[in-house]
Amino acid sequence: MLGGAIVGVGLVAAAVMLAAHRNAPVLEPKRVVVASFTNKSGDRSLDPLGVMAADWIARGLTRTGLVDVAGTSAELAARTGGSAQGATSGEGGLQALAEDARAGLVISGAYYKQGDSVLLQADFTDAASHRLLQSVGPIAAPVAAPLKGVELLRQRVTGSLASVLDPRLREVAGMTSEPPSFDAYSEFLQGDELFYSDDSAAVVHYLKAAALDSTYVFPLIRAISALTNRGEIRVADSISRSIGPRSALLSTYENAYLEYVRAEIRDDEPALYAAAHAMMRAAPKAEFPVYLAANEANGMNRPHEALELLDHLDPRSGALQGRIYFFAYYDNSLHSLGLYTRELEKALEGRQQYPTRLYLVMYEMRALAALGKIPELKALLHEGVGMAPDLRVTPASLLTAAVYELRAHDHPTEATATADELLAWIAARPSTESASNDARLERARALLAAHRWAEAGALTDSLVSEEPRTSETLGMKAFAAAERGDRALAESTVAAMPEGANARQQSLFQVWRATVFAALGDKSRSLAQLQLALPRAGRIDWDWHDEPIYELMRDYAPFQEYIKPRG
Repeated sequence: MLGGAIVGVGLVAAAVMLAAHRNAPVLEPKRVVVASFTNKSGDRSLDPLGVMAADWIARGLTRTGLVDVAGTSAELAARTGGSAQGATSGEGGLQALAEDARAGLVISGAYYKQGDSVLLQADFTDAASHRLLQSVGPIAAPVAAPLKGVELLRQRVTGSLASVLDPRLREVAGMTSEPPSFDAYSEFLQGDELFYSDDSAAVVHYLKAAALDSTYVFPLIRAISALTNRGEIRVADSISRSIGPRSALLSTYENAYLEYVRAEIRDDEPALYAAAHAMMRAAPKAEFPVYLAANEANGMNRPHEALELLDHLDPRSGALQGRIYFFAYYDNSLHSLGLYTRELEKALEGRQQYPTRLYLVMYEMRALAALGKIPELKALLHEGVGMAPDLRVTPASLLTAAVYELRAHDHPTEATATADELLAWIAARPSTESASNDARLERARALLAAHRWAEAGALTDSLVSEEPRTSETLGMKAFAAAERGDRALAESTVAAMPEGANARQQSLFQVWRATVFAALGDKSRSLAQLQLALPRAGRIDWDWHDEPIYELMRDYAPFQEYIKPRG
């Protein structure tokens, strides 16, 4: 009797929610999004099971390679700053989720308690017609081991979707995948919820998840990804080595992802490119690996290929929502090809989708500077200095990049005016703030951009005395010395630069050496250093126009040949 009641209540609830919204955007009929399941057990200790059930089903469907999975409501909320639990609550919640994910099919569900068992049930709803297609379950599992029931439900869901999405799903429906322990999975999902807001805290949860269940390897991959994003390469490499033979526990897709994060540790662009394409082959309907492959095409200096991949993606789909790098990858490709009008259009699209993100102001700035739209650029920079720092972009770094970008596109008068405004803005900051090490580094970068070589030299001398082995402080000191005509100091500072503890650090030192050699007038020596640092002319997400070396080397034909797009 209870099983029938579950189905009835689920069908009515889903119908009410999906009937509430009208005027929905265009939905992809073959795209699936999975809502967090509703806890109707009365047992609060089972609350995490709702997110777990949705996540396990979504991951299982992705592993088949046959379904375009937009993700889960919790995942989408984590990337966009919403509430994981609130994403599908209230009237119309499921329809809103479908619209956010641009998904034509919503999988939702609930779970109940009956004695020592938990009963799980899933519903499929066509979001365009608001029609319930079918229900699966209830599936029973012990309260002490509820994820065993989630795995059985995943198999049933996969098989049932065959009639809706792809007949081949029947063939893989029984593919078993041992779920982790309840506590380990709970830790993993807490980590994923923090990945886009506090990656340091996310790593703690990932490592705890792996410690709670030694057979659960995937959290270690996510930990490596977060650590490399933070520049903690040594720790990431240690975790990578610890996986060892346990990689056999991963799916084909997860193993390709492991190879991707390992290539990130090595800063090995060809390996990153190959791993992203391996992820695409393992999950050909998924958007995330295409997104990665586009970035790595840029990394291989192949912007045309990157654009071809990105043109097939929808930045508002569930799989890409919250990933503001989509617009960075797109605009980097367009900027490198000199397609500045299209770049501005795409930058404005990104700003419309994420109006509060300073990170995307950087890309609009680049396009406006390239197009010579000076009044619009001034208004944008005025807006930008009032925004909060975002990822690697601060108001000061935005203005500094604008100085270089304006010079690169032959607007020297405007570049000088912007440099003056930048230094005035820095000088007006509170003394407590301007005394911090980060603020002093920003001022040093600004002084170099403004060509205030003597002031830059004095500040970088002080910074080097405090941090004598960092690539940036040594590089800035040597660069300022070279521009002041102190060749001996520039050469000796370059000679004091260490090799770097890893490939990324080595590349940074080599680029600074190249910058100093260019400032000393030795352009062939500079290019040789660049070729060591960045064999394929570097990642296109490194905008050459924003770097001091560009204005030093722009008239050197071999340099222009070196940075020319290859595909």
